[in-house]
Amino acid sequence: MMSYKLIAPTAFAIALGAAAPGFAQPKPMTVRNITVTEQLDSTQGHFAAAHWEQLPERLKDAIAARLDGRQSPQGVDLKIVITADHVPVGSGRDDGNGALTGRVFVMQPGKASNRKALPVVPVVLKTYELTITSQEAKDALPPPGVANTTAPASSQYQNAMVTHFANYVVRHI
Repeated sequence: MMSYKLIAPTAFAIALGAAAPGFAQPKPMTVRNITVTEQLDSTQGHFAAAHWEQLPERLKDAIAARLDGRQSPQGVDLKIVITADHVPVGSGRDDGNGALTGRVFVMQPGKASNRKALPVVPVVLKTYELTITSQEAKDALPPPGVANTTAPASSQYQNAMVTHFANYVVRHI
């Protein structure tokens, strides 16, 4: 009787421990489609056009490059709506308040219905607002003293912001 009380819990713990690694590492989601759009007011839109040329395409390409084999026709749809970009105007340098903000949607594609009148509606699995500040992206910028690297119109500044945004999105799919 005494040995049963000791053996049963031990056997259960060993069985549970053998199964646990399968639960601890969920399979990463694959992505079927990436859509990036801008939804800016006229002031932001004018400023973005001047300083963030082709932002949706650049962000889409940066995310796709980081998926590393995680694209599949059976994957989720990833939609990002850029809602704000604040790049300080004035001296032409970022004063640390620069930011890129967007709403991220991870959606399971909808299933077609037998009834043609019903639209195919995707299921939103996850949504969040993401703001990347220039302070967060500064690790990707060249060191201080390198001329014009922190100017909002510089390619290094823009690449750092887009890179940091894309890295966060891919880590959190």
